[in-house]
Amino acid sequence: MSSKDCLKPGKKRPMWLNSFKIAIIEKNCELIDALMDEMPSFTDVKEMEEASYLLVEAVKVLKAAQEESRDSMHTIKQNIKFLKSAQADKKSQLNLTL
Repeated sequence: MSSKDCLKPGKKRPMWLNSFKIAIIEKNCELIDALMDEMPSFTDVKEMEEASYLLVEAVKVLKAAQEESRDSMHTIKQNIKFLKSAQADKKSQLNLTL
């Protein structure tokens, strides 16, 4: 689901809130980012509070994804280091003796 599909003219704020909730539940970082870029202006206090709580949850989702990426990168670096250390030294196969 793209952010364009989520935001229809007319009831933009309620649709944005619903779409943002879904993106948070699905932990869809790309959609969260797109929806944050298209955040509507809120005039209703209740909608403002709801958006505020959702933004806090979105930050938690994004931080968790960032930590997961960092941990994966660390594991990959360790695996590469191990593989490099486990490789036999490359010596010339051509042995010329006189």
